[in-house]
Amino acid sequence: MDLLFADRPVTDGPRAAMSTPVFDSDGVRLPSVLLTPAGDGPHPLVVMLNGFPGNERNADVAQALRRVGFAVLTFHYRGSWGTGGEWSWGNVLADVRNVLASVREGALSEADAGRLSADAGQISVDAGRPLVDAGRLSVDAGRLSVDAGRPLVDAGRPLVDARQISVDTGQISLVGHSLGGFAALMTAAGDPHIRAVAAIAAFDLGAAGQLAAVDPARRVAYEAAFGEELLPLTGTSGPALVAEMRQAGAAWGLAALAERLGDRPVLLVGADRDTVAEPDVHFRPLVDAYAHLPGFRHARFDTDHALSDSRVGLTTTLASFLTAPRSTT
Repeated sequence: MDLLFADRPVTDGPRAAMSTPVFDSDGVRLPSVLLTPAGDGPHPLVVMLNGFPGNERNADVAQALRRVGFAVLTFHYRGSWGTGGEWSWGNVLADVRNVLASVREGALSEADAGRLSADAGQISVDAGRPLVDAGRLSVDAGRLSVDAGRPLVDAGRPLVDARQISVDTGQISLVGHSLGGFAALMTAAGDPHIRAVAAIAAFDLGAAGQLAAVDPARRVAYEAAFGEELLPLTGTSGPALVAEMRQAGAAWGLAALAERLGDRPVLLVGADRDTVAEPDVHFRPLVDAYAHLPGFRHARFDTDHALSDSRVGLTTTLASFLTAPRSTT
């Protein structure tokens, strides 16, 4: 079977599932979604990092990677999409580090299965109050009423099998798009325990900050572009974001990370029609800088920044990269 595009057969073992862990990042609660594959854990984990502001979440890729055997975790950064705290580039990097630390401390392990158990007393239902308004749905209310003395869920039976939610913390890979690609490379460079890293249309904040520092037209253009995307974000502005990346400058340059990534598989994906992370600034210089790394691969697609018409190509490229034996990547 081609598990990228076909569902796994149902077996007697643990089934694929979705859960919604919450992570603490410097006192801010970050919502997440964890997709777990069928079969006994622990499962290798892919942490997928969204871009700015997070419109393209690559859910199709996440589902495909689950089908080939990966658990896939996505989460919102602080200050975005209703999450507390304030948005900044630096906070994004901190959030990624904090989530990884929580995962390694057992946030998704079998030991946490008890958190997903249900207290039967909390979800028992009043027999006199049907679950659904029969008048609205034209359903016999008598058929929907529940015996108050019989809880919906057995308190001794977890809602999710612990074998499904456990992940192999020694097999964590990062996949990021745009800003997420920047965060994936930066994080992996500072975390030698990341197994592999893939950056899709990565936005090199270091290179952009250096350009904005010497070219006023670039600075104004970045401020305007960032300013147009602020609706889902809290506590920032176009000028503030440009000032932050200018201040970081070369310290956030992705080309300089090459030697710190040399012992891991690295994949760069570029888009020839990308007007956000222009290939001449954000992709080709990285390919040149990483070309000598033994585990380096790159791919280009004739598409836009979101890889809108190359979704199958992107999915197969990522799956091939992540499933390749480490020694031959």
